[in-house]
Amino acid sequence: MNKALNPTHIAPPYKNRYSHAIEVQADARMLFISGTVGVKPDGSVPAEFAAQVETVMQNLTEILKAGGMDWSDVVKFQGFLTTQADLTTFAEVRQKF
Repeated sequence: MNKALNPTHIAPPYKNRYSHAIEVQADARMLFISGTVGVKPDGSVPAEFAAQVETVMQNLTEILKAGGMDWSDVVKFQGFLTTQADLTTFAEVRQKF
């Protein structure tokens, strides 16, 4: 299991949405995911941004499952947006996972 490191003598992570560091066990398996986009298995792309993010997160969940893992095994996640106006929606959908 990954261990979050948040020393109490420094400022806490912003809104407790991340950890300052994650310690991964020495014998842990690693899975590197190159990325995915909001395309459904049938090749369609949802029209709404929130639905696209939901699809991305579902795709990532399936990739993790294929590797015998789940979101509790994730050490780092990066999302790239084309407009800052989508950040709130992105964060709301991401929090579900």
